[in-house]
Amino acid sequence: MDRTGPNSMCILIDDDRKIQITPRTVHLVMGNPLGGKDIVIPPNKVVRNTHDRITEELGIQRNAQLSSKMLIEVIKNREDDPTVVCFFVMVIMSKLLLPTTDFYIPKSDVWVSADLDRVASIDWSKAVFQALSHSLRCWRQNPGSSMASCVVCLVVSTFSLFSPVNTFIS
Repeated sequence: MDRTGPNSMCILIDDDRKIQITPRTVHLVMGNPLGGKDIVIPPNKVVRNTHDRITEELGIQRNAQLSSKMLIEVIKNREDDPTVVCFFVMVIMSKLLLPTTDFYIPKSDVWVSADLDRVASIDWSKAVFQALSHSLRCWRQNPGSSMASCVVCLVVSTFSLFSPVNTFIS
């Protein structure tokens, strides 16, 4: 029996229980903002320029890759510097909201996080939902692959099935 439907974003637990994943589900499970703009990544040159500016600010080589561990150290060392909020968002994106299987933070995440007004305008629930949907489709095509998405949302959604108060699962 097919227990997941990537097109419907429905996970069948058994004959009576299923989880329908939607942006609203993501919002309810994770508390992400619901509503706002989609993440639209600009041309590679713009992304690269932003990445280069950030690496220059950090005093590392222009072509260096940023890791969460590196940024956490920067955050600790600059605790009174309000600009580290961008670095915090990069870490949250790469480890919780839109994780990948890569060890390093994608340059596109650096671009998104570099502008806090842009970060505030994003529909994070929809972004997480779209990443989950894409990851599930990829996993269904290649079941041996890793699921590189916000599995926290799926896990919490599944646990909520067994909760006495269940407001978003049919």
